[in-house]
Amino acid sequence: MWLEPGPVPDTGSAIEDPARPGQRIGTLTSVAPSLDHRRVIGLAYVRTDLADAGMNLVVASPDDRVGAVVSDLPFTKP
Repeated sequence: MWLEPGPVPDTGSAIEDPARPGQRIGTLTSVAPSLDHRRVIGLAYVRTDLADAGMNLVVASPDDRVGAVVSDLPFTKP
């Protein structure tokens, strides 16, 4: 998933559907900068029945909420 500009969330943060705030549909497993695309990317386990490529999600940590867009692997520029 591509992360929107903002604070970089911690691994283990909840993944939520913005239409269902507070309902965890996945977990962020890792985060890294993408030098090729000049964005931050994250890998996560997400319920496949609730997230398709191109869908907007939210990474929710106790202190922040960061927008994210689901991407198929391999990552391609959105």
